[in-house]
Amino acid sequence: MQTKISNEVRPQKGINTNVPAPVDTANQMENFTYDQKTQAWHNYLGYEPFFSSKAAESNTNFGFPGISGAVQSCYVYQRHRGAQQWYLYEAKNASTSVYELYFIDGSREQGVEINSDFKRTRTPKGSPHTSYEPFGQYCIIVNGLDIPLKYRGGSRLYELGWTRRPGSPQVLDPDDPPPDTAPITWLESLAKFKMAASQIGQQSDSEFPGLGNDDGGTYKYKITFINEAGSESPISDESNTAAWDETSITKDSTTYKNYPFLLINLPIGPNGTVARRIYRTKNGTEDYFFCKQVNDNASEWCSDYFSDAQLGAAAPLDSDSVVMPAQGARLAAGFKNCLFIDGGDANPSRLFFSTPLQPDTFKADNFFDISSREGGDITALEPYYNSLLVFRENAIDLVRGNPVNGFELVPFIQGVGTNSPHTVVPIPNVGISFLSEDGCYIIQGGLDGGSNLKLAKISLPIQETFERLSEDLLPSAVGAFSQKWRELHYYVGIDGGGGTDGGDLNLGLVYHIDNGQWTFRTGDYPVACISTDRDGNFIFGPSRDQDKANGIADTGLQVISSCHNMGTLATATGGEPAHTYSPAPMVACKWRSAWHDFGDPTTKKYVKYVYLYIMTEGNNPIDFSYYRDRDWTTGETAFSFQMQRGDHPDQPVYTATSADPSAAVWGTSRWQHTLLTQVRIPISQKACSDFAFEFETSNPIHFMGYRIELNADKIKTIKGKS
Repeated sequence: MQTKISNEVRPQKGINTNVPAPVDTANQMENFTYDQKTQAWHNYLGYEPFFSSKAAESNTNFGFPGISGAVQSCYVYQRHRGAQQWYLYEAKNASTSVYELYFIDGSREQGVEINSDFKRTRTPKGSPHTSYEPFGQYCIIVNGLDIPLKYRGGSRLYELGWTRRPGSPQVLDPDDPPPDTAPITWLESLAKFKMAASQIGQQSDSEFPGLGNDDGGTYKYKITFINEAGSESPISDESNTAAWDETSITKDSTTYKNYPFLLINLPIGPNGTVARRIYRTKNGTEDYFFCKQVNDNASEWCSDYFSDAQLGAAAPLDSDSVVMPAQGARLAAGFKNCLFIDGGDANPSRLFFSTPLQPDTFKADNFFDISSREGGDITALEPYYNSLLVFRENAIDLVRGNPVNGFELVPFIQGVGTNSPHTVVPIPNVGISFLSEDGCYIIQGGLDGGSNLKLAKISLPIQETFERLSEDLLPSAVGAFSQKWRELHYYVGIDGGGGTDGGDLNLGLVYHIDNGQWTFRTGDYPVACISTDRDGNFIFGPSRDQDKANGIADTGLQVISSCHNMGTLATATGGEPAHTYSPAPMVACKWRSAWHDFGDPTTKKYVKYVYLYIMTEGNNPIDFSYYRDRDWTTGETAFSFQMQRGDHPDQPVYTATSADPSAAVWGTSRWQHTLLTQVRIPISQKACSDFAFEFETSNPIHFMGYRIELNADKIKTIKGKS
């Protein structure tokens, strides 16, 4: 006697490759996104050039002139709640084959080179790309290969930190005439100490300022640079000694007191310097005090006429600001108004931090050294609530405290870390996610207000995939989160990676926040770097060079969108313009069910029908296959099915011929919404213990779940082989 069984799965969950897997999960789920409104999955996604209109308008490089396609890093730098944003990217200059830093000028709809003085080094495959970190009005740019930079929007790009101490100022000898470049006024001309009595006599002693020593004296000077960020450079070595012993000036028969003035030759600061501070000793002493500030970076000379009583605060110590301690910094993070940077390959276990609000000023003793702790080198930095997370190869530490009372570095967890700095991604209302060698983790909670800091692993359903990760490509893995898509994206290399010579990231892992499920992005997603803009759009740079001869038209930044095409193809025309462009093939999606044993794997079942719960998508077909007894190699294929309601007239669709009875006619046919329907698919009557099925299509599909109908009898599986 047969028993009828009906098994329904709705809503459908994401991927779970465990054995056995829950029946409401999928064994494979490629190129789908989740719709919270219908609690269903659809494949309305793809990618397209950032400036897609450029293809039709001018057949140029899609608004990215001068570059040949490969983009090794990108970041959307935002200020004022997104009112200002700059799309930064590093790409290879087509004419020089040198990598440059560019930004997108939206008003001109094209990419613009920022500053050719700062060449960028090609990031080796398998290495982390350039890191970008907002800090105040700047974006800090470091990669461990080039000098650290700070970007202020537009074409304003400066070196980070002070690469050298200022040169020593030089005091003009009193007996030498002032140079032609010195500003000659009656006040500064007195620096020669021997002036016409008629000029001096015009001022009374009380009105006439001066160095204030009638008996002669000696002075020395030091100087610092001030840049537009407000940072003060290391202090210079001392100047030559200014000395005089003339106590009076005689003109004819009249003698006057000598109130000398000094002319000081100033060094010019590096690009970005806005002022120079001059410090001076008091007469006959060795301690330096603030004398004056010259608010430019062009004047070669200034005068000093201040008395000792008019000098200001004590000069900074040599240790208060030092030359940039990490020229090879790879990582940066802002925390408690201080800029934290790692020591790079030269000091991978050191973490330096700047003076508050001065990203270029580092004190000599402002650093932590973790070399005495187990856990490996520093690999990533991320501020989180009231702590700075310091990721290491096999550990996570925390920086706590503040610049007033001091910072401290404390351990958080041992045995879990990351080698993928660009996979540390904050998710609003969830926590900090990151990739490790053995899975994806999320840090939640905190240490203040009675809460606890917790670490949770969220990748258990796809753990099999992490066993295929290419460890040498983990440093180049990238990730980003979009509030618009409600998705966390990771792109990793598995099975050696993709590309013609391997080493490219060839698999996308997508975590859907609304239902906590995973899906994959497969096919031609050439993601080398990824970021999001203020609207939540995923912006990525392709990992391959442009190759129009072979149809590869990817140039500059790309946008993941609902266009349902995998980029753009180039086709040679044989004339001018040399190429035309067309959308690439549509995204191919694949869904495969979990294995169903219907509660008793020892009993033989006869599956009769599978009902797919879908939203109608017109005459677009899907290809359906099914499998028995956990064997994915010998599936059977049913014919293709349209996504129309089987027991109703077809909904109109836009077709090329009006002779088609279901064709929509512009201006005549009425717009129709997609409708929920059940597509029934008959299955051949063959006994099985376990059953699974799959469908594939490049056409749009909106999949909500399914139902399986079958008969079961008392026939059992045969005995085991001996």
